Amino acid sequence: GATRNPWNKDFTVGGSSGGSAAAVAAGICPAAGATDGGGSIRIPASCCGVFGLKPSRGRISFGPDQGEGWGGMTAHGVITRSVRDTAALLDVLSGPEPGDPYAMASPAGGFARAAGLKPGKLRVAVVRRPPSGVSVLDECREAVDDTVKLLEGLGHDVRAAELPVECASVRDAAGTIIRVKVRQVLEDIATRRGRAINRDEVEAATWMIFQAGADVTATAYARAIEAVHAVGRRMANFMRDHDVVLTPMLAEPPLRLGVLNSDSMDAALFERMRSWSPFNNLFNATGQPAMSVPLHWSRDNLPIGVQFAGRFGEECTLLKLAAQLESARPWWQRYRWLRVG
Repeated sequence: GATRNPWNKDFTVGGSSGGSAAAVAAGICPAAGATDGGGSIRIPASCCGVFGLKPSRGRISFGPDQGEGWGGMTAHGVITRSVRDTAALLDVLSGPEPGDPYAMASPAGGFARAAGLKPGKLRVAVVRRPPSGVSVLDECREAVDDTVKLLEGLGHDVRAAELPVECASVRDAAGTIIRVKVRQVLEDIATRRGRAINRDEVEAATWMIFQAGADVTATAYARAIEAVHAVGRRMANFMRDHDVVLTPMLAEPPLRLGVLNSDSMDAALFERMRSWSPFNNLFNATGQPAMSVPLHWSRDNLPIGVQFAGRFGEECTLLKLAAQLESARPWWQRYRWLRVG
């Protein structure tokens, strides 16, 4: 069944970690686990008005049973109401397991300590147009414009920029990797239980991806991995001149339930998903940390997050900035509406 948005039960919570975001927003729990392979921490955080940080590739281990998720595009993390809680949980969760294919050292003093420090004057690249060129609705553009004013008032150096990537290269490479990995996961389940996966056991969208995965050649998969790595290099060069990137989190506010029906065999579903979230999967491909910060609400009182991405491995920069924004524009009082609404 549908997972309903605590702010308005006729609207989506986003996905795929939508249940986590809804539970945190509604006060059922202070934090919830989540994963992000194409925005699945950040999209629900935006829709539900909570804080969601996708860590860098390798920050939180996939061990002991896996080395990586979706060719390195997926990251584990949490969704919380406060920056402090995410930082504290990142201290607990980060670090390698024996045999991990890649890992990174935790910062000196830890993430919770870093979140209590000032970020200094940051060079912020503002990207208003997604690489795909899809339209961004007014309220989502307004969220970015309002955030720019807030950043300038806090003393940051804010400048307009364009992302140095082609939409098609990211989309096609990511799609190839996802099709193969979904196919692998379901085949592994079938092997463990000794029985093939049937159509009625999974949603229609998952079944379509599973079927398409059978047609991907080994060469195509290897080329997709190389394409993702190339995008990472281009963004790493771009980030030499910028400390963080600011974009709309989504191209539209939360959608009404049923607009995206994952149990439909409509092939247009995936294009609609991409047009709604055109800024997200780039940072899965590059492995950079990225976060959704709940700084804006629509005229209908629906949350609209904004996205910040940092350099690879620099979650501390994002946490310092998020804590500064949380202090300057606290979102805590918004939750009082949920308790009485």
